[in-house]
Amino acid sequence: MKVVRGAHATRRDPLQGLAALRSEVTRALGTLLSPGLAAWADLRNRPPTFAAYREYLRGAEQLPGDEEGAALHLKAAFALDSTLTSALVLAADALAAADEMGPADSVTRLLEPHRRQLTPYERYRLDECRALIRGDNEAASENALLALGVMPGSTDAILNAAGAALNTNQPREAVRLLSEVDPEHGWLRGWEHYWWMLTSSDHMLGDYRQELVDARRGRRLFPQLLPTLANEIRALAALGRIDEVQRDLDEGATLQSWGWFTHLFLMVMTGQELRVHGHEAAAQRVFDRALTWYAALSPRDRQADEWAYGGLLGALGRWKEASVLYEKVWAADPHNLQAAGRAGEAAAAMGDHRGAMRVAAVLEAWPGPYRLGLETEGRARIEAALGDRERAVSLLREAFAQGRVYTVYTHWSIRGLWRYPPFLDLLRPKG
Repeated sequence: MKVVRGAHATRRDPLQGLAALRSEVTRALGTLLSPGLAAWADLRNRPPTFAAYREYLRGAEQLPGDEEGAALHLKAAFALDSTLTSALVLAADALAAADEMGPADSVTRLLEPHRRQLTPYERYRLDECRALIRGDNEAASENALLALGVMPGSTDAILNAAGAALNTNQPREAVRLLSEVDPEHGWLRGWEHYWWMLTSSDHMLGDYRQELVDARRGRRLFPQLLPTLANEIRALAALGRIDEVQRDLDEGATLQSWGWFTHLFLMVMTGQELRVHGHEAAAQRVFDRALTWYAALSPRDRQADEWAYGGLLGALGRWKEASVLYEKVWAADPHNLQAAGRAGEAAAAMGDHRGAMRVAAVLEAWPGPYRLGLETEGRARIEAALGDRERAVSLLREAFAQGRVYTVYTHWSIRGLWRYPPFLDLLRPKG
C-alpha cells in the first residue's frame, strides 16, 4: 500500500512540505486504523484529512442509536473534506433507517453536486436511501443487492442487503445473506441486532424450531439483554411451550429494559404470539400479568410505556380506555399518523362508525411528504375493526407499496385479520 502520495518543498525552505506530509501521514494512518471504513469509502485511493476522519468516526460511533447526533458529525466531516462523500451517504442512510426522512432527504440533496465523484458502492447506497425516502422498498432492496455486488464479502453490505430483504418479505433471502457472516467474531460479536434479524426471518418463514436454535445462540452471547430473551420467547410461544414461556418471562423481570423494548412490550408481544398461535388461555394469563406490571409502575414509567399499554388495552378489548389514550397522544402530536390510526381503530371497535370514518377521512387527506404508508395502514386498521376485511387487506397491500415494511410483528398487529386467508396470502414470504 502506498503510505504517502508525496510532499514537496524547495531546498531553500525544506520545512514548507512538513504540513502536507503530516496531512498525508494522518490520512494513511486513518486508513490503516480503520480498514472497514477504508473499504466502504475507498479510502486507500482517496484518504480524507485526519480532522475529517475524526469527525467521521465520532459520527459512526453514535450509530445505531443517536442518528441525528451522528449526522451532525458526519456532515461536519464532509465540510472539512469534500472528498469524504461517504460521510454524507452514511448520514443519509442512518437517518432514513431511523425513519427521519425529512433530514435524510436534505442530506441526499447535499450530495447532488457530488454524484460523479461517488464510488459505485456509494451511488447504490445513495439510490437505496432515496428509494426509502419515497417509500419504494422494492427499489431499495434492489439497490442494496447492487451495492453488495460491487462490494462482495463486505459485512456492512451483506447486513444491509439482509435488512432490505426482510423489509420486503424475503426472509429466506435474509437467512441466506446472514449466513455469510460470522456473528460470533469481530465487531458483529457485540451487535445484538443480528439475532433479531435472523430469528425474525426464521419466524416469518414459520420455522420456529430453527428460530429457537438461533435465539439460544444469541442468548449465549447476550444473556442480559431483554430483546435477545424476547427472540427465544417468541419461538417458544409459537411452539406452544407454555411453561418455558412463563419461565423466560420470570427471568425477563430481572433484566433491564432496552430502549423502546420494555417489559410491558415484551408481555404484550408474548400474549399476542400465544393468542395468534392458538393458546388463548395462556395469552390471557400473560395479559393479566402485564396489567399487574403496569399498575406497579411509577407515573413517569407509565408515561414512557403508554404506547405498549395502548396495545395491551386493545388486546384485551378495552377499547374505550384505548381510545382515550390514543386520542390524548394524537392531540399532543397532531402529526402522529400511528396514533390517529389507532384512535380510528378504537372508535370502529366500539361501534362508533361515524367517528371511525371521520378519522379515516383525515388519514386519506393527510398532507405532506414522508408518510410511507402510515396513513393507509391506519385506514386498514379501521376497516378491519369495522369488519370489512377485504377492504382492509387491500389497503394494507397499498400501505406496503407506499413504504410500510414487513416485520415479525405484522401477523398479529391487526386483530381483525388473523387467520383471514387473503391476509395470510399477503404475508406469505416472497423469497
